[in-house]
Amino acid sequence: MKQNQEKSITDILTNMNTNVSPTERVVSATAGGALLAYGIKRGDTFG
Repeated sequence: MKQNQEKSITDILTNMNTNVSPTERVVSATAGGALLAYGIKRGDTFG
């Protein structure tokens, strides 16, 4: 018999398994912050 392998969207979005290293997480947050600051500094809709 086949077991039901479907997951709910809540299970998928709240999955706490690590999929990136801490270093990747820091680099991503830093780059995102830099892009945000650049967009705010430019002050127009398209950043």
